[in-house]
Amino acid sequence: MGVNVALQNEDGGQIAMVLDPKSALSQALRLAEDQASQFPWASTIDLYGDTVFNRIQAEKLLKEWALLIESFSADSRTLAHLKQIDELIRQCAYEIHLYVKFIGD
Repeated sequence: MGVNVALQNEDGGQIAMVLDPKSALSQALRLAEDQASQFPWASTIDLYGDTVFNRIQAEKLLKEWALLIESFSADSRTLAHLKQIDELIRQCAYEIHLYVKFIGD
C-alpha cells in the first residue's frame, strides 16, 4: 500500500484526498529520506504512520515538493501524483485552519 494524502479542516474533516494505490509516493519519499539534508521537512513523512503539517510547515514543505517534482519529471505516473499532492499542500499553506495529513500504511 501507499501513502494517502488528505487535506483536512481544523476539526479533522476531510476536504480532499489523494489516494496512492500504486505506492507512487513511497518512491519519492524514499528519495527524500536518502537526501534528508536537502529535504528536512519531506524526510520526516512517515511511510507507515501519519504525519500532519500545519500552514506554516506546509509552506516550507512546498519548496521541497518542487524539488521532488523536478526529480521525478521523467516518471509521468509519479510526476502526476506529486502534482496532485502539491495542490493539497499549496491549499494548506495559503489558507488558515487547514492541515495536510500523510497517511502511511
